[in-house]
Amino acid sequence: AKALNTQKESITVKNVISEEQIKSFADLNTAEVLQRISGVTIQRDLGEGRFVAIRGTSPSLTNVTINGEQVAISSGENRRVELDVISADQLSGIEVVKVITPDMDGNAIGGSVNLKTRSAFDNSKRLFNVKFGGGKSGNADKQNWRTSIDFSDILGENKKFGVSVNANWAVTNRVRFNNEHKWGNRDDVNDNEIPFALRDTEIQRSVNQRDRLGLNGQLEYRFNDKNRIYFIGVFNYRWDDQMRQKLRVRWDKGDYLSATEVEGARVIRSLHDRLEEQKVTSIMFGGEHRLGKVLMDYKFSTSDAFTKKDDGQLKPEFQLKNVNLRMTDLNSKSPGWEVTNGINLSDGSNFELDALDNKIENTTNTVNTAALNFSLPMLLGADSGEFKFGAKNRSNSKDRKDIRQKWKWKGSNDLLLSQFETGGDDMIIHNNYNLGSPLDSQGFRDFFNSNQGSGMFQAEDRNDVNFGEPYNAEESITGVYFMTNQTYGKLLLTLGLRTEFTNTDYTGTNLVLDDKEFVSASQTTVEKSYTEVFPNLQFRYRVTDNTNIRLAYSRGVSASQFFDMTPYSITDIDEEETISGNGDLNPTTSNNFDFLGEHF
Repeated sequence: AKALNTQKESITVKNVISEEQIKSFADLNTAEVLQRISGVTIQRDLGEGRFVAIRGTSPSLTNVTINGEQVAISSGENRRVELDVISADQLSGIEVVKVITPDMDGNAIGGSVNLKTRSAFDNSKRLFNVKFGGGKSGNADKQNWRTSIDFSDILGENKKFGVSVNANWAVTNRVRFNNEHKWGNRDDVNDNEIPFALRDTEIQRSVNQRDRLGLNGQLEYRFNDKNRIYFIGVFNYRWDDQMRQKLRVRWDKGDYLSATEVEGARVIRSLHDRLEEQKVTSIMFGGEHRLGKVLMDYKFSTSDAFTKKDDGQLKPEFQLKNVNLRMTDLNSKSPGWEVTNGINLSDGSNFELDALDNKIENTTNTVNTAALNFSLPMLLGADSGEFKFGAKNRSNSKDRKDIRQKWKWKGSNDLLLSQFETGGDDMIIHNNYNLGSPLDSQGFRDFFNSNQGSGMFQAEDRNDVNFGEPYNAEESITGVYFMTNQTYGKLLLTLGLRTEFTNTDYTGTNLVLDDKEFVSASQTTVEKSYTEVFPNLQFRYRVTDNTNIRLAYSRGVSASQFFDMTPYSITDIDEEETISGNGDLNPTTSNNFDFLGEHF
């Protein structure tokens, strides 16, 4: 009831989700909670919600905050916040603002999602809750678990000091089966064109275990009804352990005898093994003080995030050449094949290691914010009104440093797939595809780590990644605003203006290669400054006590993706090709018009 009343009385278009609503569903993370709001859609990874889009816009145009201040972004290239890192169990509520107001950051073209944590003063009595849940994933044939503990209390003789803590843990096992196919025109051995020939097939089994740990706490001291200070800490960590086993048929590496027969195709069996770790934290200190009729509030916050794969993302490929195949079931969703030259594709001893790709990822982001606001009553021929003004500075620092290498086996004996098979039953996908015996991913990783050097695994650096893709981005945004809310009978008018002054400093690398061999590398920096103005005008007309009509005009902005703005370039002399970013990209701006009717 409180959440709905907050939504009804809001000066802007807002949806409010209460803690009771969050906990009434089995949603695992914050993104999955948000899918239940109209006008909000989510993008999924392995069936689990990850990114949030508001009003049909890209997730990059959604601003995500914790207790009102922007959260750091762990992605290496874009501005999408990965909300699957943040557990739903630690929230006391969520606000989705579809029309921003002048006292909010302007980088919310789609809208803004504010994640709220619990204050001890939200409850008049001591709170202690324990939740435990479990289930079983059918495909994975493994257990899923989750648990959370909440505690809050108001302490001291005068009940002025509040403490609230939450701890949560979840383990989720998922398995995905999929088959993907690529089609395109090809010529047969007689130079006759085959329209929409099957060119490439990938069959995949992906096994994931995702662990999440969340901790947060809030300390609050209320001197009296007019003055309070608080300290909030939020910590979220996510481990995503993934092992993919893949069968790939490269039809177009062979000769097409007809639209359904290929001679000399190439078959690849591969492993994709990695542990991805992600962290999102937020630390905030703030206060509110009423000085006569003036209410002053301030915040100092820092948010930190990273994505890393410290142990590397191993992708060994074992291949088998000169396979003759006949295509079957081409008109179905699962095209198949028959081997016509007697080769057993499920026999790992037929597959020899071709190459191994290993990528170590490390992206970090830190956002520091300082904000100061003042509000006071003001009447402009109105029943009631408020005037508010303030300023905020937000600095954003982001780094990406990846290392990628291609490894070849130089041993005297061939390295065969069968050496790393578990000997278990063959994996049959969609009752049609045989991926062979499961692979021992840890066994292969141990073998790789202990067999590097002369006559064993030898590395060839990926210069385009190691030199071309690292970058550093520094952004500073200072915003000032004023706004007023005035009530005239049944009409509420909101009017205001926000101005933001942005300075960016992006550093990348100009890399020159010759036939992929390193020639030179030099750093380059582009500095940019610009100013954006955000006018805002909103009307709320109360038709009845439970019916509102809203009309709004607002303006928003979104900077380009991080890597797009990096002034890097990769030039290959042999290929006569250059790939580059653009440090001079202008931000995207939008003028938004909203009309809403709501009845409670």
